[in-house]
Amino acid sequence: MADYAFERINTVDSTNTELKRRINASFGMKTSVLIADEQTAGRGRRGRVWLNTDGALLMSICIPLKGINPDLIPLISLTAAIAANEAITDLRADEHKMTRNTGIKWPNDILISGFKVAGILSEAANDLSGGSYAVVGIGINVNAADIPYGLNQPASSLRLLYNRDFDRISLGLRIADCLTELADMLKAGCDKTIIKLYSDNCITLGRAVEVIRNDGSRYEAEAVEIDSIGRLIVSHEDGNIEAIDSADVSIRWLTEERQEN
Repeated sequence: MADYAFERINTVDSTNTELKRRINASFGMKTSVLIADEQTAGRGRRGRVWLNTDGALLMSICIPLKGINPDLIPLISLTAAIAANEAITDLRADEHKMTRNTGIKWPNDILISGFKVAGILSEAANDLSGGSYAVVGIGINVNAADIPYGLNQPASSLRLLYNRDFDRISLGLRIADCLTELADMLKAGCDKTIIKLYSDNCITLGRAVEVIRNDGSRYEAEAVEIDSIGRLIVSHEDGNIEAIDSADVSIRWLTEERQEN
């Protein structure tokens, strides 16, 4: 197991918020993993509320940024997606019947057969000495027997997709092991390897997508590649290229994928 501090707690407002409180009150923290059984105020990307499901994995990891090139810090969020995707894929390898398609939807949702099972929120924090940290929150629908309506995209759980329960804590520690190793790779300047790992598992690339800007406007394009700082490069119909870093992106073929399953 990688070198990090681990704690499991019963109830918290948000694992990200709690870890940031601890960082803000400290004079230095090592890589730390916090897993909660329940959140009362979970948050998702772009200000969305993270709706808890029974049996969800609710975790956050604080990663000290000392030694990481500042230009590479945006890749932290992508490394978290790689780690979550790899851990869930490892579950499939544990049982040969688990054959459904798993992949990353840019920037960091994990989908299985077109259904969202995990989301990631990365935030910044500083300790009392001025040290910088990334706080990465990961929520995975693991053992939920039902998914609430009102989500921003169709979702499911590992239990619903595979008809069995999973060990949430074991899954969380697999993710933490992988993420700490990837963070060490960033410190070593292996950003090109990170981009390749991400791109190889990104189901958005090579697809027709709809981009929804912050102002609500929409347009269609083709997802081409991931650039050196994790942005999605899309090609417009007229051939113009655009780098996207903050918009919502939907993949047109996912509706058909869900209907087949």
